[in-house]
Amino acid sequence: KVMSEKGISNDNGVVIYDRNTNMWAARFWWMLRSFGFQNAVVLNGGYSKWIAESKEVDNFIKKYPAAEFQAIPDPGLIADRDRVLEIIGVDSEACLINALDPDEFEGKPPLRYERAGRIPGSKNVPFMETVNLNTQLYIEEERAKKIFAKVGASSDKEVICYCGGGIAACSTALLLTRLGYKKVSVYDGSMKEWTSDPNLPLETGKV
Repeated sequence: KVMSEKGISNDNGVVIYDRNTNMWAARFWWMLRSFGFQNAVVLNGGYSKWIAESKEVDNFIKKYPAAEFQAIPDPGLIADRDRVLEIIGVDSEACLINALDPDEFEGKPPLRYERAGRIPGSKNVPFMETVNLNTQLYIEEERAKKIFAKVGASSDKEVICYCGGGIAACSTALLLTRLGYKKVSVYDGSMKEWTSDPNLPLETGKV
């Protein structure tokens, strides 16, 4: 209903951007893909690069005629906590990537969630290390490949990305998808959901 009201049909192309580090644009991109929409891209460099290059801007809100959008959900792109529980310590063919900063990954303060730590077996690829904060550009592909290979992610493995609330993890998932990884999903509940249940395990400290 929302997409239809915005004038976006399944045949349209959509370019998404934000003002800071691409993660919100990536979140929207991932949501569209999870609803079966494949014609969306994220503007690398976002608004920051656009302004730095003195490209044209305006302050008008563009309205498009209503369209018909059909959602065709792809459940494989969204992981739930049951799937995460299944792979903990059991499925060596899966890789769980935490996109938070190293201190949060290790469980150091400040505490932003119900409990400190990370999901057991997680590997840390801090979101801020995958984007150049000055240009808002994603890091070079070869560098990204080395970073993900170092934590055990490979194109033949399932990779589940998570963070605090499923936002930054979408940027990690986007980068993995650009690199050709086929089995990528985002744990949508992430730490907000996981830490709210005292029965779910956590790890702290360095790996």
